Amino acid sequence: MIRVSFLRPIDQFDGTRRLLQELQGCLQSDRFNRLEISVAFARSGPLLRLSPLLKQWKAQGKAIDAIIGIDLLGTSKQALEFALQNFDRVYILHSETHATFHPKSYLFSGVNHATCYQGSHNLTVGGTETNLEGGIKIEFDRPEDEADFQEALASWTSLLPNVCAMTQQLDAALIQGLFADGLIFDENITKPKQPKEDLTSPDGSPAPAATPPKQTEGRFPRAYPKPPSPIPKEAFPAALPTTAAPQAQPTTQQAPATPAATVSSEALVIQVVPHHNGEVFLSKIAINQNPGFFGFPFTGATTPKFAQNPTYPQRVPDPVVNITVYDAAGNVAVTKIGFKLNTVYYSTKAEIRITFSPDLVAAIAAYAIMVMRRTDEPHDYDIDIFNPGNPPSTRYQQYLNACNQTLPSGGAPQARRMGWL
Repeated sequence: MIRVSFLRPIDQFDGTRRLLQELQGCLQSDRFNRLEISVAFARSGPLLRLSPLLKQWKAQGKAIDAIIGIDLLGTSKQALEFALQNFDRVYILHSETHATFHPKSYLFSGVNHATCYQGSHNLTVGGTETNLEGGIKIEFDRPEDEADFQEALASWTSLLPNVCAMTQQLDAALIQGLFADGLIFDENITKPKQPKEDLTSPDGSPAPAATPPKQTEGRFPRAYPKPPSPIPKEAFPAALPTTAAPQAQPTTQQAPATPAATVSSEALVIQVVPHHNGEVFLSKIAINQNPGFFGFPFTGATTPKFAQNPTYPQRVPDPVVNITVYDAAGNVAVTKIGFKLNTVYYSTKAEIRITFSPDLVAAIAAYAIMVMRRTDEPHDYDIDIFNPGNPPSTRYQQYLNACNQTLPSGGAPQARRMGWL
């Protein structure tokens, strides 16, 4: 008998019940041997988090097929490359008219059972973990509910190329062509603004200019979702070294090169210990795992105070960041808007150092957690820093839980921790 349950938006927001957790449970279940996905947008974040289970699923001879939309620049090159490498069949659907491909469906099936998730959840970190997304979970018993299951399956098969002219099977050449045409984006270079889903009037004519948004600051309380789960350490390529960063040659003006195997992410979470001179050391492990996040290798060079001192690769221009420091109770202590963050690669130690202003350093305790998040705003990063407390604030503890890698202590009494979101 069919069973229906609801995935409530607030449950995903606060971490009580998230689609990612549901997908993880189904991938580990012996009741299913097939998965059909159809989504409007896909990015690498949830795929990386699911990668250990997806590899286990494939090792057991189970199948994964996906239809992924590329309308509104909502899908990344990294997501398609991952899907092509790890799924059985991958298809791209793109509309050249005013219509938008917009479904979100995940259908697991086996000999005796099937489960379908249908709702608003795209295959993105927001869609699977942090947004207020809603949907339904439909469970089928087979063969008792076979007619209804076949109807659910037909929602997927009706989009295959032999039925739908807008669908093409994906291969490596098509990925390159889509990227060259500007239909997909590179997560290591740009993070596009959230896709606009209402670009035209109902009759197909261009929509009128939007009215400037009303100022709502202070009218609604600020509410923060529970952070997404960290990217598993195993998702990062083993071939990348963890003891020495890539060598930089800052003498040319070419665009930063990103190794093909590099894992992309939206945010770095790391414990920091600011020095008295304002320098904050980032992890050489973080550089190796995700150089594109830092815009590395850098194309500029420092100017030494003394001629005999060496020069070091420097990011130019300085990244522009918005910084908020929270005290031990979780209240805002210091805010900096449009701060130019001096960012230097000290090649002798293979580490990146950033420099904070004295007022920021004075407000940051040792082993505070820094969340450095790429943004699609005019600035480059949002940086939130949460000070430790006894007891720690809720957000400090949540981000500490997201630090799933322990860094070498370097002789310090306490090793720092970090993670990628």
